[in-house]
Amino acid sequence: MMWRAGLLSPLGLVIAACAQPFQPPEAAASRVELVEQRAQVHFELANTYFRAGQLQTALSAVHKAIAADPAFDEGYHLRALAHMGLGNSAEAESDFERVLQSRPKDGALLNNYGWFLCEQSRYEESVAAFELSAASSRHVAKPLIGAGICSVRLGRIEQAQAFFERARQADPENVVAAVELARLHLRHNEFDAARAQLGELNRSTRATAESLWLEAGIAHRLGLTQERKALTDALLQKYPRSPEAAAFERGSLDG
Repeated sequence: MMWRAGLLSPLGLVIAACAQPFQPPEAAASRVELVEQRAQVHFELANTYFRAGQLQTALSAVHKAIAADPAFDEGYHLRALAHMGLGNSAEAESDFERVLQSRPKDGALLNNYGWFLCEQSRYEESVAAFELSAASSRHVAKPLIGAGICSVRLGRIEQAQAFFERARQADPENVVAAVELARLHLRHNEFDAARAQLGELNRSTRATAESLWLEAGIAHRLGLTQERKALTDALLQKYPRSPEAAAFERGSLDG
């Protein structure tokens, strides 16, 4: 009886497979579309939770998207970001590598992978990922800034400055690139160069709490009392609840 049972199991599988009714290509296509739609619904829900900072809930939702469609690359990308935010480094890297196999020249994916590597203190690898992202992206300023920030962490200041300057050339109005360049100049007490980066920015609608605070600090060091007051007044008026405003209220203008 045991011998017969051992034969019946594989035979049963074959018979069951052969007994399935023929389905036209249209029906198969409809099933594929249904799978993709289900995955997309779960993905959009997961993305909403992710943007709201509800990472654990986003992770649960994106698991369902991937379960519905195991070939859904964007699901793995979002899951990598959720794992990254939760500090699940091994899981994040596994998902990043899974998507990079099928999309090795995806600029946004490479940019996010660069930040993952940078947060893991794998700075050499992160800079390489950012450079690949810049080579694959239409909007190159973002990965160039990432490469610059991670170069600073690596201690390569001249390399960082070159990346930030390339970002400024690609996007002259980029606030982050201007602020990061100003910070590099301040490291060497190059106040005029730092002011050159911040001055135009702070006279525009793109001024941020950080840019105003940094330039106010420079004016304070140089004894430019009226300029310092104008900048701190703008800081308190535009960003009264910012950490920079709080620092100024405590008497700190050290950038």
